[in-house]
Amino acid sequence: MASDPEIQEQLLELPENCNGFLADLATRPTEGGGVRLVKLAELLIPKARPIFGIFVVFQVQNLTNNAIYHYQYFSWKQGPESGAKGLLLIKDKNTSQISHLVVLRGFKFATGKEEFDCIGGFAELNESGIQGMLDRFKSELQEELGLSEAPPIEQIIDLGRLTPDPGMTNNRPQIFTAIISSEHANKIRQGLANNPDPWEMRAGVLVIPISHLPELVMQDDDGFLHICLNRLRQHNIKLLP
Repeated sequence: MASDPEIQEQLLELPENCNGFLADLATRPTEGGGVRLVKLAELLIPKARPIFGIFVVFQVQNLTNNAIYHYQYFSWKQGPESGAKGLLLIKDKNTSQISHLVVLRGFKFATGKEEFDCIGGFAELNESGIQGMLDRFKSELQEELGLSEAPPIEQIIDLGRLTPDPGMTNNRPQIFTAIISSEHANKIRQGLANNPDPWEMRAGVLVIPISHLPELVMQDDDGFLHICLNRLRQHNIKLLP
């Protein structure tokens, strides 16, 4: 309420698909970490559409010495529950052992170079909570692998949420791992996937034998892959020796 009228007007003019950001903003505590929020000092909202995210600058007051300064963070328009990411595993139908895993590799605009990536994407307006994030992950399995329909899933494991960089963003996407049988994996083709999402950078599909996982772990900087592998151990699915 202490923010300038221009800032309040910016908030009122945000499109409906930014409601996740607004909900998180409305529920932020007034005090925390030794500072008190004074007001919103700046909202850096792209004029170009679509909006992907918003940069927030708060004026804060130190509760110990009353010094006034600024803190800032970046939020996706969906707020902390931005979407779902995860890993796809292939189980050999004869041995019932995990034989391969599927990841993506493509150009990322933020880093300006080729990067490894897990499967996943942003949530839609009607997707919230665990079920909404699960539905999003299933949709992304189909889209990002370039399939005409999603592969039959034998098992899907909820691995909780991840805070990729709490020093700079409020983002906490849901993470999953899906397991499909090798008999349904023959539709997955390595190489550039025909993803129908017009806002997605093009990415290639990599089907990697589990025997090559140690090398992948050392090359792949994607935090989603590493947290999936780590939390799968808690579900007695051990992929690394």
